[in-house]
Amino acid sequence: MTSASRLPRKPASRPIERAARPHEEAIVEARTLTCDGQLIATAELADAYGYNRDWYDHVFLFKNDTGYELLVVSRRERFHLDRALDQAAARVDVTALDSAQALEEVVEARWPASTLAWWRLLAGAQEYDPDLYQLWIPERMKRDLQLFSIHDHELATKTDYVGGHALDAPGRRNDDWREEAVAAVADHLGEQSWLVRCGPELSEHVQAGRIPSFGTEVVGSLWATRYGREVALVVRVDDCGEIYARLAEPGDLVPERCDADSGRDRADAAGTMPGNPTEGEKGEDEIVRADAAVASLLNRLDPPMSPCFRQVGRDNAG
Repeated sequence: MTSASRLPRKPASRPIERAARPHEEAIVEARTLTCDGQLIATAELADAYGYNRDWYDHVFLFKNDTGYELLVVSRRERFHLDRALDQAAARVDVTALDSAQALEEVVEARWPASTLAWWRLLAGAQEYDPDLYQLWIPERMKRDLQLFSIHDHELATKTDYVGGHALDAPGRRNDDWREEAVAAVADHLGEQSWLVRCGPELSEHVQAGRIPSFGTEVVGSLWATRYGREVALVVRVDDCGEIYARLAEPGDLVPERCDADSGRDRADAAGTMPGNPTEGEKGEDEIVRADAAVASLLNRLDPPMSPCFRQVGRDNAG
């Protein structure tokens, strides 16, 4: 009988080769973008009014120890003439920024056709970040003033901006009608919790700005304080008798009247801080550069906050 040790050996089996099944494919690691810090604002932006293209951006703003991170989830869509979807694409990106000013530049460059992007981020973030709060103030003031106007039919020279017929505008026959228009703005702003005083001297090159310039006249200026900051306002009157105010731009003022550093130094040297200055402190310089009609009204309003641009604080943020 043959020993088992002498039995012929079977050849070793070769490995069975087969295609990998779908569930056995190698796992690919997903690409991941992370943002660290506190989420301080979000914004939903869209342009769905294009001829055959729409875009949507979901924006998230984070605050961390090194500054800010802006995360954007973008979607772009293209359509056929019958509005059936032709193509779509999505992208996610994160931008790190070290300052509020750098953040503003990036937002304005990325969404140049819309002021809503910057405004919506500021509106959400200003409660959590002091730097963004300071940038929020003038933007909020602009929007407050865009909703503000006074109609005086006696100053109207026409019934409509386009077409219409001419009016006598009896109010403009009064030599002081410009000062009275400025006083009306001051009175109305005071009712809306602005602190108002006589304004700075305007440059001879100041323009009406924003609203149609034809038929619109600059009639004066005011210093106005809200949300803890004092700014210069330019007051305009148009052909239809609407009286508006806007934030003054650097070129609108005579340079000597808008030197913030010198104004602050004079106030500090005199021991004058926002509050209730004495009658002598609040009267002389302001009334000298204001017409009598405006000064008469402003003397009845709240006392001035400061002699020039000045941050007062967040206690007047209402």
